Amino acid sequence: MNMILTFNQKVELILTESEKRIIDSQSRTLNYLYNMLLDKVETEYKEKSDSTLLKGYNLRNLIPKIKEEKPYLYTIHSSPLKNVALKLKQSYQMFFKGINNHPHYLSFKRKFFSLYYDEPNKGIKIKEDKVRISLGKDVNNNRLYINAHIKEDILPYKIKNFRITRDNNKYYLIICLQKEQVNKTIDRNKFIAIDPNHKNMFVGVDYLGNTIELNNFSSIKFLDKEIDKLKSKRDKCKKQSKKIVTINNHFYYKASKKYYRYNNALERVYKKRREQIKCFCYTIANMLTDKYDIIAIGDYVPSKTEVRQINKVIINESIIGKFRKTLKWVCDKKGKELKIVDEYHTTKECCNCKHEENKDPTIREFTCPKCGIKIERDKNSAINIAEKAKIILSGSDYLMKENNFIKYTISYNYKNNKITIDKINDYYENICESIINMNKLNPSLFDEIYRFA
Repeated sequence: MNMILTFNQKVELILTESEKRIIDSQSRTLNYLYNMLLDKVETEYKEKSDSTLLKGYNLRNLIPKIKEEKPYLYTIHSSPLKNVALKLKQSYQMFFKGINNHPHYLSFKRKFFSLYYDEPNKGIKIKEDKVRISLGKDVNNNRLYINAHIKEDILPYKIKNFRITRDNNKYYLIICLQKEQVNKTIDRNKFIAIDPNHKNMFVGVDYLGNTIELNNFSSIKFLDKEIDKLKSKRDKCKKQSKKIVTINNHFYYKASKKYYRYNNALERVYKKRREQIKCFCYTIANMLTDKYDIIAIGDYVPSKTEVRQINKVIINESIIGKFRKTLKWVCDKKGKELKIVDEYHTTKECCNCKHEENKDPTIREFTCPKCGIKIERDKNSAINIAEKAKIILSGSDYLMKENNFIKYTISYNYKNNKITIDKINDYYENICESIINMNKLNPSLFDEIYRFA
């Protein structure tokens, strides 16, 4: 039986200034409606200690009555309006389950309220690069539209719903697509075990005995420094905030124009960093799923001592967790198997004799005092992860052919969106040279060595 895969495609909307103001006005009105509905629910709780609005479709059915009181709501399409009520109800349900905090009033200045069209052929229509966005009706009961353009082609899959969002003064159309995934047979002999850590992105050992070390994504170091500089300059501007007293003797502090200028610049850098990390994670995940059918990865979480050492990484959102989520999504999409393994004792345990010994994180070579083997610390941990995932029989099989390991380091270049080989051990460099010199290229062997280039 084939599986239905659901995923999103994000495309930029090309709008005129007047059309942008219309979208902003619609979003601001939806924000106001959300707060209005929240106020009604909270008032009902105070009066009756229970809310009938959250039962069934009562909250959604309240919107037609509000539209009669507030005629300007007729200028908004019915689909985004009803989804405001559904979103608030879902927020309460998540709160009752203890997953989220209590729903709170929203501010349009802080966050754009997205316009959600939950039906594929109602509200938004796409033809080639043209998009027609249906709004509500004017006073003469005539339908209002916005005719926009998109930069990218829409993937030829079944459309489920649409969402209009804004990010850094740019407007995007997020299209939820459905694709029928044909189940593929998994070759259980093609696997890789990955040990993620903060020294490098990860070290993996695969079914051929190859050792793969992926360098950390170095391109974001520059952006991290820019973020720190902008934060420092922005926070200094807080001292120039002015105290504003209202008519009712309430007061608030208004930041300076320079503060908002630095804050906007900071948001742009954050977005750039986020996009680069996303591109990095998807590129590496696709690389792994193209070569392997089973991927085992450790559930790495920094310990308390490591948190103090890598506080900078934690503050700037370490990408290991994001990579693991991306890898899971790509594996589901391609029909590959991902195993997330508990890393408990994988670092301190010898993969050959299972002797355990605590070692300082600065020691990068694992030397077992019981059996005497010497192996790289991360490689030892990757083999233990593979054994926990039950995809290999024993680590001794790998240790016996230690000299035959293909050991290379790979890195990601964001500008070219390519993965390159930084270093290969001399033994396999000589093999490649001899093959080339003999002009007898073995495609399978050559492909295995330069697979990740």
